[in-house]
Amino acid sequence: MTERAPAEIASGMKLLPSADRPVIATNTAPGSTRRTADEHSTHTESFARLAALGDGLERAQGQARAAAALCLYRHFALFMADDLVHMHAEETENNAVLWATHTDAEISRIVESLVASIPLEKKAAYMRWMLMANAPRERIKILEGVKRGAPPEQFTRILDGLVAHLPGAERGKLLAALGCSASLR
Repeated sequence: MTERAPAEIASGMKLLPSADRPVIATNTAPGSTRRTADEHSTHTESFARLAALGDGLERAQGQARAAAALCLYRHFALFMADDLVHMHAEETENNAVLWATHTDAEISRIVESLVASIPLEKKAAYMRWMLMANAPRERIKILEGVKRGAPPEQFTRILDGLVAHLPGAERGKLLAALGCSASLR
């Protein structure tokens, strides 16, 4: 993983074509996801712009490098601000439609289907970043599922990628909960 990983993860939303993401709620409540679906195309443009600014930063030297870094930082900050508003709408408005039109079991199957559609190699590469954003209890639950369903070497790779970035106390609790030896890390 590189410093570009968060941007690569974000642009990974292209794994699910824009038209497929909102289709679940749209089928049961037509038009309910139009705004957030339209924003996904703007995100694709933003990812391309951020990648171009990152490329420019890598090539820049001296005073131009400082200016390029500031430009990238400002564009990234604005993107994140917009994305937080977007995610709020998805998590409140769009989820309200899902909860009103689907049972918990149906929503679980939808989530499982979406996760299953992500290629394994992309899942493994992004897992550390996703797990770091979860509470410790949620991390354990997710990793228990990975441990049951993934090849052992993939589980080890995912776990190694995560524990290297956890504080010591969290690392120990996680390894103990998963029945893994700290000596393997």
